Amino acid sequence: MATPMLRWCCPGRRWIFAGIGGGSRHGRGVPTGSTSSGKRGQSSVAQQPLITAQKPRKGESEWAAVVGLEIHAQIASNSKLFSGSQVDFAAPPNSLVSFFDASLPGTLPEKAKRRERCCFADAGSLHDFMACHEASNEMPHTYWMHKIQVLNRQCVEAAVMTGLALDCHINRKSLFDRKHYFYADLPAGYQITQQRLPIAVNGSLAYSVCVGKRWSQMVTRTVGVKQIQLEQDSGKSLHDNLRSQTLIDLNRAGVGLLEVVLEPDMSCGEEAAAAIRELQLILQALGTSQANMAEGQLRVDANISVHHPGEPLGVRTEVKNLNSARCTVPMRDKEGKQDYRFMPEPNLPPLLLYDSGSLPTGADPQQVIDIDQLRERLPELPRVTREKLVRQYGMLPEHSFALLVGTDQRLQSAQPSGGGMLLRGL
Repeated sequence: MATPMLRWCCPGRRWIFAGIGGGSRHGRGVPTGSTSSGKRGQSSVAQQPLITAQKPRKGESEWAAVVGLEIHAQIASNSKLFSGSQVDFAAPPNSLVSFFDASLPGTLPEKAKRRERCCFADAGSLHDFMACHEASNEMPHTYWMHKIQVLNRQCVEAAVMTGLALDCHINRKSLFDRKHYFYADLPAGYQITQQRLPIAVNGSLAYSVCVGKRWSQMVTRTVGVKQIQLEQDSGKSLHDNLRSQTLIDLNRAGVGLLEVVLEPDMSCGEEAAAAIRELQLILQALGTSQANMAEGQLRVDANISVHHPGEPLGVRTEVKNLNSARCTVPMRDKEGKQDYRFMPEPNLPPLLLYDSGSLPTGADPQQVIDIDQLRERLPELPRVTREKLVRQYGMLPEHSFALLVGTDQRLQSAQPSGGGMLLRGL
């Protein structure tokens, strides 16, 4: 799959998005697709070299671009955010859909008996809980079916660890909201997200980008992380052009997502692609997401505007779902906050987090999350690993980048062995 890149296109004096990894993209016409031949299960984003933007020809008007990104990463979890349905990319269509995922009337995303905070469920305990109540016949079938939907603990921990890795402030109290829009693959007519008070805010992401043709000309830049929020994924719309019909698969509906909102601090497609590549490696190192773009586990919405230097910013345009786009065409207008009609989620109490000094006395460890404990579990991040390889072992920078290309080939440890290094994978 091609990585989104903003390129200078001289003939039309405009910026266009293209993919990284299919050879040269400059010239007339629509950019072609990627020619990357990576193995299945490995994302092509992290395997591509960093290259620089093309400069406008002499006499051409200069343009400056402003790029912000909204990155949606599917959380690596065995079950969905608010239901016990399994998560499996290769499962048959509509085979992993609970009553809540299908938005049947009366289903709720919570356990009503614990209103003081959101409760957590382990991936393997939910069905046991259902079976226990069904066997004991302590309450009507419709009651326990509706009330046992609980918040997935693993998804919350993934959001907190990602926030810590990106130097975010972790909010001890976060809220859930409804974001309304109407698609066939969103049966409820709204998405549960965190708009008002997300789980993490005010972080930063450092990434490396070349300003020339040599690796020695690589510089480090930083983009601000506005917020990280938990939200539900939607289903899939499968378009059959031959029969002029659209089929709906709800297997993905309700899967936990991390939305990472990056500030508009980037000025070209190369910077945007490098930031996405670095975030992908961080998510894979943390284990919070496999971030496989080929399977839709990492999707990018780019907010772009262009203007002449010294003039006001241009009109912002959103390019959606860049995980597989080879060219971009307008699909729909960008909604604003007033269009989404955000409102507090009435069925979910606040999500409360704690640190070591604020843990309630006698609290059930399975029902609280300790931020300090998650901080201690953070692994070595990709940037630190690359710096260690270059500093301690004299490795070339381009080789250190090549070693950290995906989950299956991520460097787990590097130790001296005789005259060289011993590398162990996962």
